Amino acid sequence: MKKFSTLILALIVAICFAAFSFSGCLFNSCGKSEKKNYVEVSNFSELKAAKDDILLTQDIDCDFASISKIICKSINGQGHTIKNAVLNDGAFFEASEISNLNFQNVTSRAVSSDSISIVANARLNSNSFANLNSISIENVTVENCTINMPQSNSSIYAGIFVNRDPTWYSGSCIKLSFKNCYAKNVTMQLGAGSISSIDNEKKWSKVYFGGLVSYGRDVDIEHCGIDDCDFSAIGKVDQTVYGGGLIGYLDELRDNKDSIKDSYVKNTYITACAPNATVWAGIAVTNTADVYIGGLAGYFAGASVNSSYSSDNYIFGGYCEVGDKSHIVGGLFAVAKNCAVSSCFTFSNKILTDDNGCISISVGKNGEHYLSDTTYSSIAGFIASASSVSATNCAAANNLYDSIHNTDGSIHIGVWGLEDYGLNIDDKLDEFWFGGTTVNCYVTEPVAAGNSRNLPAITEDAWLTPSEIKNKLNLIGEKWVFENGKAPYLSLNG
Repeated sequence: MKKFSTLILALIVAICFAAFSFSGCLFNSCGKSEKKNYVEVSNFSELKAAKDDILLTQDIDCDFASISKIICKSINGQGHTIKNAVLNDGAFFEASEISNLNFQNVTSRAVSSDSISIVANARLNSNSFANLNSISIENVTVENCTINMPQSNSSIYAGIFVNRDPTWYSGSCIKLSFKNCYAKNVTMQLGAGSISSIDNEKKWSKVYFGGLVSYGRDVDIEHCGIDDCDFSAIGKVDQTVYGGGLIGYLDELRDNKDSIKDSYVKNTYITACAPNATVWAGIAVTNTADVYIGGLAGYFAGASVNSSYSSDNYIFGGYCEVGDKSHIVGGLFAVAKNCAVSSCFTFSNKILTDDNGCISISVGKNGEHYLSDTTYSSIAGFIASASSVSATNCAAANNLYDSIHNTDGSIHIGVWGLEDYGLNIDDKLDEFWFGGTTVNCYVTEPVAAGNSRNLPAITEDAWLTPSEIKNKLNLIGEKWVFENGKAPYLSLNG
């Protein structure tokens, strides 16, 4: 009987342990955390031959070899660096997970492709080793790199970390996740180097470019930074240019789960000059036959943005021929639609457009371009064109705005922006003209233009006082840095 009781007790213990283990898997996704069978890689030859899951054990010097993408399941760089490479028609990797890796002195160039980046290539179909329904990039830095895309007769896409979501109008999309990603001193030159060298026989259909990705439909961005970069698109465009410091165009999905959190763009040139097109500038931009350029994104729809900012950038959008076109330029977004913005600000940006020709304005750090007449233009320190947007604890401060009015006075300048895409609206010079709701939002003091909403103004002294600006904008989190005499900033890298 004693033996039977012992057996029963052992059986009960085994059943309880199994139940506990099963419940643990249910709540902790045990299946997703299985140990990978890594292939260790220590040199360039091994890297080119590796498949499945790659683990770097040394820095990799590619000795300026020209290569195509490496197709694998995942790569964990363990903090190592890949450097001195030339990428042809794609990106370095086609993989579902890329982590703990640095890229230095890499050039990505388009030979026949319309879609390029430095880090990852997104494909519509799964490759032989990884399911590319999602791409996760975490703890990755890109420094001192270049992206070159010549003029062509197709739409083009360029991003530093991912080229684009290629699903476009299909029923599914690729989930793109960026966490702790950082780029510094990256040059992205799309098209001609100057107006005088534009190839008039070649005309892009559309142009998309962004610091993280050019176009996405399901995107999460957290703790990411773009610093001291130079993005420029110069060339003839049949339809539209979309450009932004983080993303050019974020399409709207039904579930509205996309988000940007704790991220920034600073000290960066984000510029576009396109004959026969409209230019929109901001965090996100878009519109048929127009140009949209911005601090974080060009066109931004159905998403949330929290605790992020654009500062000390040169944001410019213009085009070079007379026509019924538009320039939309915004410090945070060019166009925002159906989204929530909280604890965000723009600070000390130079935001420009032109609609009266022939003046000379810099496009890119070293370029000079001659611009001409347009019909509609909107410049805003925050959002140039907003529809169904809520803004809470936000501010636009110390930005410099500039534009040349055309003869009919249809230029629109405002710190916060214009409703309904800036079209068919009376001329407005307003600090906070905004299509949506505002709660605890602020303008700068002294007010650069009108203030029809009678929003409170923040003086320069108050803006540079840590405790006051922290409370007004509800800036919380361990990565925020507050110093006397400086605007608040995020410390994400170095």
